Amino acid sequence: MSGREILEQLMAINKNCREALAENDFQKLQAILDLKKELMKFLKSCNFSEEDIPEIEQVLHDEEDLAKLVIMKKKSLVEFLNVKFY
Repeated sequence: MSGREILEQLMAINKNCREALAENDFQKLQAILDLKKELMKFLKSCNFSEEDIPEIEQVLHDEEDLAKLVIMKKKSLVEFLNVKFY
């Protein structure tokens, strides 16, 4: 699998992560993240060209957006649990 193909897979995986978060399906999210972890191992060994820079930037932006979403979801769940149990 080429570096570009892995980047495309990461974009698809991030989309699936968003869907799992929206559905509060944390088992699905964990399975997707495990798959993503394995994919990231392959990414480290890939070579990229200058032509790949826009796609790399897109994936990095997507990663940042997903991280922000995860943080917001975590805060929301913590607040929910604090309200529910107090």
